[in-house]
Amino acid sequence: MKRSFLLGMMLLVAGAASAQLQLGIKGGASLKDVQNYIDGSASAIAQNPMGVGAHFGVFLALAGEKWALQPEVLYSNRGAAVSAGNLTGNLNLNYLSVPVMLRRKLIPLIWVEAGPEAGFLYSAQSIVSGQKIDASTIYSSTIDLGVNVGLIVAPFKSLKAGARYYYGLKSVTGDVLLTDPLGNPTGQKATSLSRIAMVYIEWAFLK
Repeated sequence: MKRSFLLGMMLLVAGAASAQLQLGIKGGASLKDVQNYIDGSASAIAQNPMGVGAHFGVFLALAGEKWALQPEVLYSNRGAAVSAGNLTGNLNLNYLSVPVMLRRKLIPLIWVEAGPEAGFLYSAQSIVSGQKIDASTIYSSTIDLGVNVGLIVAPFKSLKAGARYYYGLKSVTGDVLLTDPLGNPTGQKATSLSRIAMVYIEWAFLK
């Protein structure tokens, strides 16, 4: 037992010693959505159309031959498109997000990744027909938590392209208790969760 533990620690130390520290920048486009649920059911409430957003920031990676650990600090524009009758616009939920991604090489040039993410809301507004509307009273949850999965193409060590999907686990509106037209509680709970599909390019300029 002790020998197995010591062997595992030696392999871990050897892997970390051979890993390369990389600092870089990344950015790309997003298809963003906020899915609405009542008591966990998406079919019971109208959904928003998907909107277009962006994300960019910096990363620090500890990269080996087959494994990499990559924390990131990103500006992330989340939300959805807005459609109400003849009015259209965009819901912008702006976050400072911190994903921590574990990456694994599958075959030459192809990596997969997965990891948790925390997002810290600093502004929430809707832009409808050119008018800016404060949305912070509705989208009042200041922290968004979720998980990411993704696929990366790495033609060069310093240049990569990837696609990533973010699955929010915490309601961006908080938990809203519903009432009937007379104001009586119905016992139902409404939640709104972020869903984001991203494509990006990242460049490691210091390694």
